[in-house]
Formats: sequence, structure tokens, C-alpha cells
Amino acid sequence: MEVLSGILALVFLALLVMFVIGLIAPGKVFLGKDCTRGKAAVVYGVGCLAALCLFGFVTPDTKNSGVLASSASGTSGALTAAPNAAPTPAPEEKTVQMPDSEANFVTIVAEGQQNAKDAKNDMQRGGVKAARDKKLCKAIGSRKVTDWVGQVTKVGANSDGKGILEVELAKGIIIKTWNNSLSDMEDHTLIEPGSAVFNTASNFSEGQIIKFSGTFLRGIENECVRESSLSLQGTLDEPEFIFRFSSVSPL
Repeated sequence: MEVLSGILALVFLALLVMFVIGLIAPGKVFLGKDCTRGKAAVVYGVGCLAALCLFGFVTPDTKNSGVLASSASGTSGALTAAPNAAPTPAPEEKTVQMPDSEANFVTIVAEGQQNAKDAKNDMQRGGVKAARDKKLCKAIGSRKVTDWVGQVTKVGANSDGKGILEVELAKGIIIKTWNNSLSDMEDHTLIEPGSAVFNTASNFSEGQIIKFSGTFLRGIENECVRESSLSLQGTLDEPEFIFRFSSVSPL
């Protein structure tokens, strides 16, 4: 193709020269002594156009062919590289087994959550709460628990610098300290600075899985465990049980 393009280029140049000479001296362009300027212009002009067209037809489009070659080689490279690429390993999820006593507690509370959703009015919800609290009394009569596990949802401090800790046992089931000194005046759930629990808990972050022990606070009337919600719906749908932590540790 390159040789043919070169020949056509030379032919074009020769015809172009003859075209110019024909306009100046038509008798000297090999078309006879009686050749006119018009005849020379038409013959060599058409020849120039024909050579130019042929030159354009046989000359490869280097710009486009370069893009295609690059694309093809790029595609080939991507396809051949993929099988050799090591797959990114999925992060391992940490599985923590609940103690039986905790699993039983969660089951009772979750059952109350579902029954509360199915209740038609607050009177029925009141019956759901009473049934739940009765089951909880049987499940954790002493209110003391050991080596339960949960996910930290809040680490903080009140205005006095005492520690606040909230732990989620399951979706919508929280155990926590009070978050203010007034509510905690007689319960002593806020974590004292300098204590072992404070020093460990202060390094926790939200979302972290921990192990803990401690005591649920006694509720009022028929409640065996204290729950801090201000409404009946809150205490059933997303209960927050008040808890005094005696030990905590990361998992």
C-alpha cells in the first residue's frame, strides 16, 4: 500500500506540472501542436483529480487505525490480566455466641415487640407489657448477668465527667446507664472516672462488640427490671433497660 501510494503521488505531481504547462504553453504537453489551453486543462485536470482520489483511497487512515489498535490491545490486555488477578478476599465477620440466659432474655423482649405491633390499642399493649415483664422476672430473677455480649451504641460522659455506656443486645433492645446525675442519684449506674470499667469502656467505639457483666436495676410495681422509656409504646417497641456495669471487655 505504501509503494502504491508513493507511485500515485508521483503521478499526481507529474499531471499537476503538465496541467500548469498546458495553461502556459499547450503545444508542449504531448497532446499535439494544435492543443488548446482548454483541452490541456480538462485532460490534465481530470487526471490530477483521478490520481488524487486514488491516492486518498489507498492511503490507510493511520489515525483511526492507531485508535483501533490501541483499543484492541487494551481490551486484550484487560482480558488476559483478569484471570491472573488475585481475588480480593471478603472481610471475615466475627461471630459471637450469646449465652443462653441472654438469648432467652432477647427472645422474650423480641416476642413482646412483635405482639405490641399486632396489638389494636393501648389496653392490649398493656397486656403485652405485663406478660413480658412476668416472663423476664422468671428469666433473670436475681437481675445479675455474667459475660453477656452486645454492640456498643454510645460511649460518653455527663456534665460531671462520669461515664455513659449503651449496648445493643439485638435490634431495638438496649441496656444502658443513666445519662444524668439526677436520674442516677440512687442507682449509681454512671461509671466513675478512674475505675477499671471506666478505663476500659473509654476506649470503646460505637459498633464495637464487647463482653460485659453487671446488674439490671429493679423496676417499679411488677417490673423486675427498670426500663427508661416515658411511653408504653416506647417500652415495648424499643426498650432501654437500665443497667449497672461491673466489668466490660472488648471481643
